[in-house]
Amino acid sequence: TIGTAPLPSLHIVRGVITAKQSQGAAALPAPNAVVRFFRVAKLNGKESALLLSETVANARGEYSVVMPTNEK
Repeated sequence: TIGTAPLPSLHIVRGVITAKQSQGAAALPAPNAVVRFFRVAKLNGKESALLLSETVANARGEYSVVMPTNEK
């Protein structure tokens, strides 16, 4: 038998990644762009970047990712 466990609060983050081919050019969608979200935390007394979530943009540069929250 497995007991019940509280699920963490989650937050969905959505967006569009764009890039310019050159300075002054129009921003265009960036398909297949990798999006990573980090949090800085102290580990063994040293600040380190902890990966929270990662996703890849679709052909239109759109991404959606589920992020943990600090809500209790």
